[in-house]
Amino acid sequence: MTETKKQAILFTSQSGLNVKSILNDLRAGAGDVPAVVSADSEGIGDIVMATSLGETVLKSVEDQYHANIKSIKKSTSNAFLVHLHSCYWKTGACQTRAALFVSELRKVARVNCVVTFIDNFYSVYCRIRDRFEKASAEEEDIHPIDILYWRVADMMLANMLASILDVEHFVVSVNHSMETLQKLLFLPHVAVYAGHPISDIRKMPRKDAMPLINRINNEFLVPLSTCEKLVTFVPDAIDELPFLNSTSYDNLRRKVWPNGWLANKRSIGTPLDEGAARKHMRALFPIVRRNRKIFENTIYGQISDRDYRLVRQVRNFIFTLLDRVPDSGGVEAELGEAKLYSPFPQRLRTYFFNPDNVVKRKALAMGAKRPKWATGVTGENNDLAKLIEQMSSQPPDPPLLPGISL
Repeated sequence: MTETKKQAILFTSQSGLNVKSILNDLRAGAGDVPAVVSADSEGIGDIVMATSLGETVLKSVEDQYHANIKSIKKSTSNAFLVHLHSCYWKTGACQTRAALFVSELRKVARVNCVVTFIDNFYSVYCRIRDRFEKASAEEEDIHPIDILYWRVADMMLANMLASILDVEHFVVSVNHSMETLQKLLFLPHVAVYAGHPISDIRKMPRKDAMPLINRINNEFLVPLSTCEKLVTFVPDAIDELPFLNSTSYDNLRRKVWPNGWLANKRSIGTPLDEGAARKHMRALFPIVRRNRKIFENTIYGQISDRDYRLVRQVRNFIFTLLDRVPDSGGVEAELGEAKLYSPFPQRLRTYFFNPDNVVKRKALAMGAKRPKWATGVTGENNDLAKLIEQMSSQPPDPPLLPGISL
């Protein structure tokens, strides 16, 4: 690879996330220093879904690649935010030309990392459907199950591109705060995964579940997400299972995990337009009901895949349990993944925020015992501030795009 002063962050995504807008906002927050480049031209994913994966379209993508590589090479900027569709998807078919672009990009700029943006499938569906409707595209051009398959293909291929480039790969939900993304990219930071019971709480009646949800948000997720030195990844930032049992947009909003971790700050992505969401979800709910088992299996499978990816992209794993939820199979599996497969085994730190001194109820007769899997952690405390201080005192990871002032 040619030595160059130019550096870039490569962003991938499926369509329907308005990534150009996200990157322009990032650029504005960084003093307009990094240049924004759409590798394969804005809206190409929609064009593919509305036409075909034929050679004519793919050749135009390659031509666009070459033009943008030339523009990066000639640019006076030394920092770039580059968006690339790692693959294109249409009715079960998938094509990619990403390796061609990356092989040329690395000749003109040093790629520091790969970031994949993701969102809930129903949000992506509504945004694409809304754009297609305005362009008079036909309804059958989008099937929501394709959106789920496209998303996981994008994550997989982006991870492969990161391996080729020998850089880290981050999966980031656009429902995290923009501040979280800015800290990850432009500031020294300590990356953290925040594990907590989710499905265990959802099985409870709403009157019992809501106080626990509010506790986890207010006592755990918000302090972690708003800590200046931490970049906290929250699994609830993608929340799709409630869609399976919802009947309307308003009904869905009552069921998803409240995004308290935003702490009234703006999200990375643009929130759904409520009018468009109500309109397009009226068509989406019947499709999902007719194919419920397929959607359910796919969503469950992707939860595990996605959460394990999040766990592997941090050096700090913190989890919490409550007296009403003293055990969690999901958190146990995530912690096991972190311990066994972290790419940073020597630097991995695990923490247990234990505000209620939880015990297994069935073990009470024999004395207080915590779940066995929740032992052997780096730190445990019923005071989250002390654990945050412990994590924050670690040597931080450097900015992914250094030299940028916020």
